[in-house]
Amino acid sequence: MSEHIGVVGLACLDTVLVVEQYPSVDTKNVTKSSHEFGGGNGATVAIVVQRLLGGRPPARPEDKEDRYSCENDGDHDHTSTSESAQHSKLYYSCPPQVVVQFVAPIFNDEAGRKVQKELAAEGLSLTYADFSNANTGRTGHSYIILDEQTHGRTIFHTTQEPRSSLVPPGEEFFQKLMQRPSSAASRRAGRGGILFTDGRFEDTALEILKRAAELDIDILIAR
Repeated sequence: MSEHIGVVGLACLDTVLVVEQYPSVDTKNVTKSSHEFGGGNGATVAIVVQRLLGGRPPARPEDKEDRYSCENDGDHDHTSTSESAQHSKLYYSCPPQVVVQFVAPIFNDEAGRKVQKELAAEGLSLTYADFSNANTGRTGHSYIILDEQTHGRTIFHTTQEPRSSLVPPGEEFFQKLMQRPSSAASRRAGRGGILFTDGRFEDTALEILKRAAELDIDILIAR
């Protein structure tokens, strides 16, 4: 049985531009390099936890048949109502020790598809993510200017739309978090029954935290 850790928060796309020095007003500048990553406090926490405790599951080789489908593993399901999420399924030879259940609004625009692909590649489960506005909403996008001269950064953020919308997960989500592995080693480590939140989507986050507290699930706020 896999152990489940919940993370509730924001997923967005980050475009990072590296410059020699922050530009003056009314100037045209050349970047030294540019990079694109999945971002958002919640998504970053989810990826870090998955890497530290769950590891990255192997993707299906291009020349192999679909032998191990994640929907056949009751503890790890990347399936969703999103067509692009269906296309980004991963395949496993065995369930990971820890599965991060990531709860966030997920959209089907170009930026959202890039975010979904990265989250799936990291092994996160989007079973309880919110796809209710997938085809009408807009993924948040941050443009981050890295100044090599001062080693500072400047962030310009375009918020997601709808801005504060997140449909809370059902009771099954909390029951997943309460599952504890049977192995003595896992029990000694004390892991299980953990929920992270980045504090976004305040009304929904409060509702989720209240239910988690009722079930004695450990709560951590990472902002």
